[in-house]
Amino acid sequence: MSDKTKPSQELNLILAYGSNFRAQVGYRETKAYKEIPQILSFADESDKDNMKQVVEANYRQVKADVVHILESEIERIKNDPDLQHLIQEE
Repeated sequence: MSDKTKPSQELNLILAYGSNFRAQVGYRETKAYKEIPQILSFADESDKDNMKQVVEANYRQVKADVVHILESEIERIKNDPDLQHLIQEE
């Protein structure tokens, strides 16, 4: 740099170079992106999105499964003499 270059001009040159470098790196990274394949579609036969219904149905099924597991485990504990003390009868 010449002696006539002001510090603010030098800073502007550095910023411009950095911005250009980031743009080039960003372009190369974007160019290398690969599209993620679709694993699951929530569209029905008429191409209507039914994700909310599917999620709600899954939620209800998981909730029912948890209730079933709890009931069966409580029954198992009640029937096991070594574990009966864990259940407090009301």
